[in-house]
Amino acid sequence: MQNFEVKKRLEMNAPIIFQRPQALLDASRSKFSFLKKKEQTDKIIIPASDLQSWFDVPTTKLISHIKGLLEQPNICNVKTILLVGGFAECKYIQKRIKTDIPGMRLVVPEEAGLAVLKGAVIFGHNPKLVASRVVAYTYGISVYQNFNSRVHAKKKKVLVNGEWKAGGVFRVFVKANDEIPVDHKVTHKTCPLYSTSGIPIYRSLTNEPKYTTDKGCELLGVLTFKNRDDIPLEDQEHEITFMFGETELRVKVKDATTGSEEQLLLNYFH
Repeated sequence: MQNFEVKKRLEMNAPIIFQRPQALLDASRSKFSFLKKKEQTDKIIIPASDLQSWFDVPTTKLISHIKGLLEQPNICNVKTILLVGGFAECKYIQKRIKTDIPGMRLVVPEEAGLAVLKGAVIFGHNPKLVASRVVAYTYGISVYQNFNSRVHAKKKKVLVNGEWKAGGVFRVFVKANDEIPVDHKVTHKTCPLYSTSGIPIYRSLTNEPKYTTDKGCELLGVLTFKNRDDIPLEDQEHEITFMFGETELRVKVKDATTGSEEQLLLNYFH
C-alpha cells in the first residue's frame, strides 16, 4: 500500500510497476489452480491509461464542485486554488485541475497530505487565526406561524391550543454561502406552546427553504427545554441563539424572564 501511495503521486504518463506482495501471489495460486502451472513474475505492470481511469470519476466530481463554487457571487473573483490532503499529491489530479480550470493559480503545499492535520493543530492553539467562515448550508429551526391561506400551504394547517397554525415553517438564522465572522451570533425570539419545548434544528442546501420538509432539508438535532408551570405559556418568551464561527455549531435557548438556558453542540461536517 505504501508503494502505491508513492507511485500515484507520479505523472501517470507511463506504465507503473509495482512489486507483487508474496502473500498476494500465494493467495492467488491457492484460489485459482491454473496459476500454479504458470510462471509468474513478482511484478505488476499497470498501463498509464488504466491508472488514470481509477482517478477519473473522483477527479471529475472534484473539478465540477470547484467550478460550482467559483460561480458563486461572493467568491467569483478568486484566482488561487489551494489544494490540500492526500489526494492533492497526485500529479495527474493537479494536471487535470490546471487543464479544466484555466486561469487559476494552483498552490499545493509540501506534504499536502498533512496540511489539514497541521492546520487543525494550529487552529486549536489559536482560533483567532480564522477571521470568518463561509457556511455551506442554511441553518434554522422549525416553528409554528399563524396560518395565512395566502402564504402557507393548506397541508401545513394544524390546530394548536385552539388556534390554526402553519406547522414546520423553516425560520432561517443564516443562509448558505453567507460569510460569518468568528463568534457571530444570531438570535430570534419565540413563544412556547407546550409545557416542554422541543426545538428542532435544521439545515438546508437551499438559501430560502420555506418548510423543514422541503427537499434538501435535514434534521440535525432537537434542543429540549422545560418551561415554567407558574407562568402562562403565552406570557413566556424564549431567546434562541445560533453561535457560529467555531468548528461546531452551538445552539442556545434561554428563558427571557429567568435567564435559565440549555445548549446543544452540533458538528458542521457530519
